[in-house]
Amino acid sequence: MGTSKSYTTYYNRLKERGLLSKGGPDDTAPILPGLSSLQENALPAYLFDYTQNKFLYISDSALRLLDVSSRTCLLGGLNSLLRRCHPEDAVILDKHILPDTIKFYLALLPGTHSRYLTSYNFRIRTKTGGYRSILEQSTITHVSDDNMPLVALGSFTDISNYSPDNRVVHRIEDVSKASTPACPCLNKTYWPGMQQQRLSKRESEILRCGSDGMESREIACKLSISFHTVNNHRRNIIKKTKSKNLVDLVSQAGRFVNGLYKQ
Repeated sequence: MGTSKSYTTYYNRLKERGLLSKGGPDDTAPILPGLSSLQENALPAYLFDYTQNKFLYISDSALRLLDVSSRTCLLGGLNSLLRRCHPEDAVILDKHILPDTIKFYLALLPGTHSRYLTSYNFRIRTKTGGYRSILEQSTITHVSDDNMPLVALGSFTDISNYSPDNRVVHRIEDVSKASTPACPCLNKTYWPGMQQQRLSKRESEILRCGSDGMESREIACKLSISFHTVNNHRRNIIKKTKSKNLVDLVSQAGRFVNGLYKQ
């Protein structure tokens, strides 16, 4: 994927409202006075400007983690990362995560955007040809008068040793003092490589619950459907995914997300 369609749509909305920035990296001074201290502390941090589709700042440690050059990131913006993402993850980022994040912030009350932390993971290709699992976390630092996100401050973390499979999790949490512990306002899980359109919405829900270790009666209670309905759906899922049985369906979830159902 070379260009983010969802970002292009959002960029055009910013353009229509006359919100595109005419400044450059020097404009970050009033936004983040502590950039130099972040660099010294080797935090894999970045500052992203939605109005220019570019990273105003990205630390050396973040560049090493992403295995990219400073020029590529600073000039290429979001599209430069999408080109390095695993193709299946890039589709999820562009079609679901970015649009859902923007939609969430647009619906907030004015002045509350800094309360929320957005997190999601993806795989990025390294120069050796392999993939590294990355957790990205960010918060919106600046919005327009009508709550359109303008600037995001975020960080990257290598979670390759902590990610049991390739599922992509997108969460937005209220991390303010008024919400302790952090309250998830959005929590979605995606399975890269699986043709989810072949499964109904209910089947997809049951598949996710089963992969999280829930029994049929627990799933029935959570989804407010009967025990027999859950089992009927599970039989259909097994048939559609060509699994041997329920144990195979759940235990081989990693195999499914690695491409048993290619889009």
